[in-house]
Amino acid sequence: MGNADGAMTGVDAGELFPRLQQRYGLREDPLAMDSPFFPDAQRQHALESLRHLCGFGDMALLLTGAKGSGKTRILAELVRSESARLAFHPLEAGALTSPQALARHLLSIAYQGLGEGQSPQDAIFGFFRWSESATRKGRRLVLLVDNADRVPPELIRLVLAAHQAADAGQCAVPVLAGQDSLVEYAEKDAGLPGGSVVHQIHLRPLVQSEVVAYLEPRVQRAGGKVSELLSASNVRQISEISQGSFGRLKRVTPAVWLGLAATRSGRPGRADLWSGLKWPAIIALLLGGSWWLVARQYDAVTAPVDQEGAPVSEQARSTITLGPDHFDNGSNAGAVSRLADSGTSSAPSSEVPATVSNPPESELPADGEPSSAVAQAPVADQTDTPVSGTGVENENAVLPTNAPASGSAGNDRARAVTEASAEPAPDQPTADSGQNSRAPAPVVADSGPAYRPTLADRFVPPETLRGETGYTAQLIAGYEESTAVRFLKQYPGIANLHYTRTARKGRDWFVVFYGRESTRTAVRQAMAGLPKSLREHDSWIRPINTM
Repeated sequence: MGNADGAMTGVDAGELFPRLQQRYGLREDPLAMDSPFFPDAQRQHALESLRHLCGFGDMALLLTGAKGSGKTRILAELVRSESARLAFHPLEAGALTSPQALARHLLSIAYQGLGEGQSPQDAIFGFFRWSESATRKGRRLVLLVDNADRVPPELIRLVLAAHQAADAGQCAVPVLAGQDSLVEYAEKDAGLPGGSVVHQIHLRPLVQSEVVAYLEPRVQRAGGKVSELLSASNVRQISEISQGSFGRLKRVTPAVWLGLAATRSGRPGRADLWSGLKWPAIIALLLGGSWWLVARQYDAVTAPVDQEGAPVSEQARSTITLGPDHFDNGSNAGAVSRLADSGTSSAPSSEVPATVSNPPESELPADGEPSSAVAQAPVADQTDTPVSGTGVENENAVLPTNAPASGSAGNDRARAVTEASAEPAPDQPTADSGQNSRAPAPVVADSGPAYRPTLADRFVPPETLRGETGYTAQLIAGYEESTAVRFLKQYPGIANLHYTRTARKGRDWFVVFYGRESTRTAVRQAMAGLPKSLREHDSWIRPINTM
């Protein structure tokens, strides 16, 4: 085997299962399982896009990706799930060697032969015009060509040109699967009119977490231990050697589980083991050193010593809260003098803080003066017991700066503030009203009984769309509303991004779309101003009234 496939020491992957079965007690080969279908890495999104566009689209479809990326598996799942409403016709890439061979295969689908004086090119164009009648009868034709990158480019261009010359919304849909070179055949400068006759769906390689998601259900069905077969070192090695390809993953995984896959140095994975433990060891060492340093500093702060080395008992600190307009009177001076007599006068002023805060107006006596319990609170002598009338409960109180110091005016104002704070505002519900301040989401009556859209401001009823003319760009769709909601929350600032709710196979079907323009060109121009992630997203420009 080559280095790209893991250097499996000359042992074929298909011969390793008996050894896996003997070592791990597996009931069946987990790498030979076609199910369950793998939905991650945008595979489910690619399948849903193919379902929609094969049934209702007006463009040819390109399913691209590197060798082993799972294109054939997605085509098989498409045929399995949609055969009841679509008529699939696979065409072998190796048999399409000339226009005559292509015309012969297409005419066999229509149960027709090449007419007298009719060229193969005319027959191919005629087939696509004939296929419009099949769609009007209820089953649209879909031409599947796997490994289409092996077909001569001139035949690919001929198929795309014939598709565009017919009614693209009704005729047979070409679905071409292959590597990225297929895109070059459909470029505007490839001799085709227009330049938007195809829609590309690209399959990217798997990342390490997706390798685990693919293998885990198969290991469980085979009766293996997930913690043993999918350990961190095994998964890392499988991901590095397979390079995110399903084909390589199926070949190298058995070798990794049996310890037959060579590392980059050609020796067992001791280097990988050390690289996996090196950084955790360094982090643990740094955390231990920082903990020791902080502990030393904490001991030095919490245990001060005098000049002779004996621990010094920490002096008690008291918080003094002074009332308003009495900062300069005798009561404050008395409080400060008592603090000085408590044995802390030798300490610097910063070591004996006196927190000055204003009491709430509700604590003022009737004559507008602060109470003596607040203004002349005694200071505890050498204790940590809080003084009555002082403490943090009054430190955050706010007193208006223009509050009068004395007289009936101050009393009237304090009473007015107290009464105003006790009454709720007219437009605010009271605590016992039993009403929620947030208005409930509007009920969309014409979208099904008792249906409430999660994002009412981004929801458009389907009846509204069916009454409109023009075009829009469909981005995603699914059976769960949460799929559409999560997508919309990623782009809260896109004003023309909405979703609607229709039905598919007797179930709710939620579709996210962008824009409502008069022409397809206007939709494409509007999408040109979107963020890059949305511009590169698989989109389908379709009539609004078909939503």
